[in-house]
Amino acid sequence: MVPLANKGSLLKFEAFPPAKRYFVAYSGGIDSTALLHATCQIPEIKQKLCVIHINHNIQPEAEQWVKHCESFCKWLDVPLVVESVYLDSSSENSCRQARLACYNKHLLKGDCLLMAHHADDQIETILFRLLRGTGLNGLTGMSPIQSMNHYQIFRPFLSVNKTELVSYVKAHQLTHVSDLSNMDNSYSRNYIRNNLIPALQNYNKQAFANIITTAENLRQSEELLRQFISCSNPLKINQYRTTKSLSAVLYHWLLHLGQVAPSHKQLNQFAHDCLRAAVDKNPELIFNKNKLFRWRGQIYALRQLADPQHASHSIELQPNRKVPLDHGHLLLTSDTTETLNVIIKHQQGFESIQTDLKRPPRSLKKLFQENQIPPWIRQIIPYIYVDDKLVAVGSQFISHSFQHYLKQNKTQIEWLSPKFLL
Repeated sequence: MVPLANKGSLLKFEAFPPAKRYFVAYSGGIDSTALLHATCQIPEIKQKLCVIHINHNIQPEAEQWVKHCESFCKWLDVPLVVESVYLDSSSENSCRQARLACYNKHLLKGDCLLMAHHADDQIETILFRLLRGTGLNGLTGMSPIQSMNHYQIFRPFLSVNKTELVSYVKAHQLTHVSDLSNMDNSYSRNYIRNNLIPALQNYNKQAFANIITTAENLRQSEELLRQFISCSNPLKINQYRTTKSLSAVLYHWLLHLGQVAPSHKQLNQFAHDCLRAAVDKNPELIFNKNKLFRWRGQIYALRQLADPQHASHSIELQPNRKVPLDHGHLLLTSDTTETLNVIIKHQQGFESIQTDLKRPPRSLKKLFQENQIPPWIRQIIPYIYVDDKLVAVGSQFISHSFQHYLKQNKTQIEWLSPKFLL
């Protein structure tokens, strides 16, 4: 039985965001040891708690750290997941990306990742971003609660100093590991932590408090700014006249959408292209597997979908059963049991289709333009052929003869498009 804290607890249940499960990011160091132990003192959290340790396989003591984490979690009676990663580089960014991949693998929708970042880490982060070059959002530091793709991150120690965590660990005689690489000043964060932060403290005892106050002031300014920026997708850009203004709006708009924005250099170039390009041109910016695309005076934030893999393939449509395509699904809805064999192709060039018996066949290019079908839809929408004849383009354009066939058989065909907008 793990002894309860005999002093005031570091954490309170009311502070935690609701979640299906909680995962503690546990390295075995002092900070995450304090977090894990303090979290286990809250029964409502512990019953939904899991621990995740990531072995980066960089330090010679890595396997010993794994064994320590296993022993400590056994003592606390909490389940532990150990992920072992092998990196091409030991850079800070490579390690961070590997950790994110592991978290994305194990955390499901509705879960919450608990991280032991504390007030000293907040100062370090702000200085790191400042020296690297950042915007308003970067200077606000880390958020206590952060939304990821399908889970949340909660940092309950952001207002707690490192010395408090050290005192907590000592008071409860908790064992932990020490990473000697934290003294390697070739890493930017280590240099800031080991050299710049002590220098600032010696220069001004109020430096920490003043930096935190500045970050909080900037956060309030950012929140006010967001109230004036649309969070709808697409974004109308006709009111923005300069590259700098449009670039700044795009940056905060993407943050509003929960996305990591591209670099300021990329956004400036894209904003310039959007404001200068001819009406019939469509500037785009690909970033983080997503895409910004200007079309008809608006900028769309889109998921970047690969071009269809199959130039042509045959499928059998069975009534009331979705059939997966390269992108989206086809669904044949019918009261009958009759199947339909079709060939699926994609944009070939100069196809035409006759949707109205009283009018001649019309080119799909014209139909796309008249119906304002976006370019990203045109690239992946399925062209449906029966007996080598184009009978439908998705469920948007259906030939007159195929309409007649569907009506006779009391059947409908529908293309279920994938989600594009972020």
